[in-house]
Amino acid sequence: MFVQSLFVLGQNDAKSIAEDSRAFMHALEEGNYEYFLDIAYPGIFEVYERDVFLEALKEAMEGNAEIKTELLNTESTVFDISEIYSLKRPKTKYAFVTYPTSMKVIFLNESFDEDMQEIMKIMMQTEYMKIEFLNENSILVNQKSMLIAINNNKTKQTWKYINYDPAEFELLNILPVELINKAKTHYKAYLSGNER
Repeated sequence: MFVQSLFVLGQNDAKSIAEDSRAFMHALEEGNYEYFLDIAYPGIFEVYERDVFLEALKEAMEGNAEIKTELLNTESTVFDISEIYSLKRPKTKYAFVTYPTSMKVIFLNESFDEDMQEIMKIMMQTEYMKIEFLNENSILVNQKSMLIAINNNKTKQTWKYINYDPAEFELLNILPVELINKAKTHYKAYLSGNER
C-alpha cells in the first residue's frame, strides 16, 4: 500500500509539472511575464531583483529597436519529465523537464551576406543550440532546453521552476551543489540522446 501511495504521489507531481510547463510556455508566448515570474523558483530573486529580471525577460522576448524574437511551434512542444528525485538537506523534491525550443530571431536593421552568415553560425552554434539562416536578416534557432522543477520550503511545498543553462554560474548561488551536479549529468544525457 505504501509503495502504491508513493507511485500515485509521483504521478500527481509529474502531472502538475507537465501542466505548469505547458502554462509557462503559453505565458511566454502571450507576453504574460508576471505569471512566468510567479512560477519561477524564488531563489532567483535573491540573486536578481524581480523588476530587473522582468525587464530582461521582456526585452529577450519582445526584442528592441534592433532585434525581434518569435517563439514557434509552442502548441506541439513535448515536455519530457524525469523521475522525481529528493535531497535530504535542504529537504527538497526536484525533477528535470527537457523540451525542444524553436524561435525565429529577426534583425530589424541589419542583413548578413553568406560569408557573414557562416561566421555567425560558427559563433552562435553550440552542442545544445543549432542555427539556420532563413534569409539575410532572420535566423531559426532550435535549442534543447531544460527546466529544473523544485519543491521545498522556499517554494512553500509547491512546484517552482528555474531554467538550466550550463553556462550560468549564478546557479551555484541559488541551488545546492548536489542538485546542480545531477542537473548537469541529466542535461548531458539529454544532449546525447541517452536521457533516463
